[in-house]
Amino acid sequence: MSTDQRAASIVLGAALALALAGCGGDGADIGPLDIPLPAPEPVRDAAAPPLALTDAAARVPDAPPDAAADAPCGYVDTLDAPLGPPDGQGFQARYPFGRVSNRYGGKLHAGEDWLALAGTSFGQSVHAVGHGQVVYAQPWGWGTDQGVIIVRHRFPPGRIDDDGRPLASILSFYGHVDPGSVAVAAGQCVVRGERIAAVGKPRGRAHLHFEIRSHMPDTPGPGYWPTDPTRVGWHDPSAFLLTYRLRATPGVRWLAPFTPTLTTALGRAADGRLVVHTADRVLVGLDLADGQPAWRIVLDAPIRTAALDASGTVVYVAHPQAVAAYALDGPAGVPAAGSAAPAPGTSTFADSTAPLWRHPTAGRPVLLALPDGGAAVAADGTLRAIGPDGAERWRVDGVGDVTALAGSARWLVLAGAGHAGAWPSPAGDRTVVRPGLAGEPVLGGDGVFFHTPGGVTWLSLVAPEPPRVHALAEGRLETGQIVGLPDGGALVTHRGPDVRRLLRFGPDGALVWERDAATLGRRLPRLVATPNGPFAIGAGGDIVGLNAADGTATRLFAGLPADSPADSPFAAAVDGALVSRVPLGDGRLVAFEVGRGVAGW
Repeated sequence: MSTDQRAASIVLGAALALALAGCGGDGADIGPLDIPLPAPEPVRDAAAPPLALTDAAARVPDAPPDAAADAPCGYVDTLDAPLGPPDGQGFQARYPFGRVSNRYGGKLHAGEDWLALAGTSFGQSVHAVGHGQVVYAQPWGWGTDQGVIIVRHRFPPGRIDDDGRPLASILSFYGHVDPGSVAVAAGQCVVRGERIAAVGKPRGRAHLHFEIRSHMPDTPGPGYWPTDPTRVGWHDPSAFLLTYRLRATPGVRWLAPFTPTLTTALGRAADGRLVVHTADRVLVGLDLADGQPAWRIVLDAPIRTAALDASGTVVYVAHPQAVAAYALDGPAGVPAAGSAAPAPGTSTFADSTAPLWRHPTAGRPVLLALPDGGAAVAADGTLRAIGPDGAERWRVDGVGDVTALAGSARWLVLAGAGHAGAWPSPAGDRTVVRPGLAGEPVLGGDGVFFHTPGGVTWLSLVAPEPPRVHALAEGRLETGQIVGLPDGGALVTHRGPDVRRLLRFGPDGALVWERDAATLGRRLPRLVATPNGPFAIGAGGDIVGLNAADGTATRLFAGLPADSPADSPFAAAVDGALVSRVPLGDGRLVAFEVGRGVAGW
């Protein structure tokens, strides 16, 4: 929010409400509202108490396990990070698995390099990721690149890998450890979390080279490989650790590999699948029983935004200069609604699907699914309702440049700076309102919340009262989020130059509480509202239940540090579960049970 926009919001609520009160029933455009601008004031973030976080993630004691006939050092219970166990706190795998190295002739990294997020990595403690037996320990195993330790881990009977094959054992590899720090010897048993060495100083900067592999138990190995390392015995280390942790966590319904980057969950289709769209022009229907794609629709143009029709049979898609509709009940390659899902890995889908209809636009369209069917489409200064058949149901002209929409059976609120107006009942009982604010709108109570780069504003839609404004230091809107809560309030994350905030507003726009969100990680989490309360999904896969009443939080699952700052958390609430993408390796989808809620809510 610019200073002018922030100042304008101070008097906008009263002007808007009075304008609405004076509207007649003929649907005429009342034109822009004339809003005086008071002198702007500087905004600084006040101190906020930290979010109190209770860690309820299921853990098991770091104690020696019982020996077994095929596991002299006991079976693995769960797996932890090699630095900063159990969750890698303070560290990150900065140089990922499979990355091409020009230094080594274009070969692929067979492990990942773990470093401290702050300060030096040299001398940091290296820990065994799980119960196991040391099979190799040489202080100078890599010569000038220093020491190497390899530990074999045995798994309980019945464990399987992502391909459904039995998982009997695995090797963890710790390279570039300081020679004088090696504290174990071959044949020795180690316990999960036990300190086995310290990070050394190889020819490059200090770091831990960490591998998960199923071959070469008694030799250091090359560290790089000319072809895909997964084809000859290596695994993506963080993905392997996190996958096993998830499979062993109470409340996990299923865990499924999923490579594409998910963008948005649109809702449940008529066939029961969760409809999502990816960053690569694809609509996917996920089977909620196992997380497998039941169908895919590959589009012929990029997806800006999308919305699912109330019937669950049509998806409306905003392309760069067009809006189109795609059927989910029988286009080529897509099973008919209600039909059985194809067997995983056996389905074939058309490379592209023709839309039911397509309307070109000069600008970039904005979409909103309407609760009574069809979609509201804002483009080229016009707001239209278009039905599943492509027919225009109603139209409002002169709305200006719209950047976002929010709506209900009574209201349609348009976001976009520089233009304000109200159109009474242009579509049945709805009133279209454009306050002239840019940001993300969410309807709440008898008003609307706007999350803007400069804070949060609530405007009454029924009474001539001043707006409630909670100003924050200017930030980037895309780094934060606003979600509506069942009581009509809202939950907001906001990042300014020096702070990360989590804020809870009531249905009247009043601030209920504000917390410093630093305890949720370096990056703001993804918020998702469920009937059992709101949750925050961290970049590394953390699942945190938020108490909307008092601003406390409970971590239900602890992930690992995300390996790429470009990864974006994804989450959807459906069928009593959180479906979330764990942004590590080639990606995982997890369905975490939340139907039972969190104790004390």
